[in-house]
Amino acid sequence: MKRINIKDLARMLSVNASTVSRALAGHPDISDATKERVLAAAKELHYTPNLHAKFFRQKTSGLIAVILPEFNMFFIPEMMNAINLKLEESGYTLIIFFTNNSHEKEIEIIHHCISWVVDGVLISVAENTLNLNHLNVLRDAEIPVVLVDKVIENDEYPTVTIDDSATSYDAVSHLIKSGHQNILGVFGHKGLQITQLRVDGFLQALKDHNIPFNTNDILYKDHEFLQNLE
Repeated sequence: MKRINIKDLARMLSVNASTVSRALAGHPDISDATKERVLAAAKELHYTPNLHAKFFRQKTSGLIAVILPEFNMFFIPEMMNAINLKLEESGYTLIIFFTNNSHEKEIEIIHHCISWVVDGVLISVAENTLNLNHLNVLRDAEIPVVLVDKVIENDEYPTVTIDDSATSYDAVSHLIKSGHQNILGVFGHKGLQITQLRVDGFLQALKDHNIPFNTNDILYKDHEFLQNLE
């Protein structure tokens, strides 16, 4: 079935295309009766706006992309819900992509964001993403980028994370105070800042509580580690 556009709606309703466009946008110059006719027809015919046309008219798509390495049941759902609520307050729509912890998929999705003319990108990098060069296309397109959770330290893009070192320190300290002495630390990819900070907190907690440390007390959850478990 052919995709319905504004010209099709205008022809069916015997009005100008500009009238349909303004009615869909809620323009005050259009009467309530005409707005109702246009909206009813758009709903009946499953009209969806052309994002590229909207961008060229308004210089905004109203879309914010969130790129995540994976979906887990820890804080990711809560984080996405909070982001979505905030965006809705500002009139934006959230679209979510998952990279499956693949740097190559991450690059592919970033180019999708360019073609979809998103207004901004929030990204938590894949575990094998070791630099941020692939974000340059977003910067060159003047699309704002914010790194969240799993980030790479840099001077160009703002980051939003928890205090990973302090969190790791508090967790290990709690175990020690609960009477545990032999504590194993399992961390993510070595190249991620989040991993480095959590290891720092882990080691500092052991040191401050006079717990001897062995290099075997730390494991890194990278692809090699997962393959060894199979």
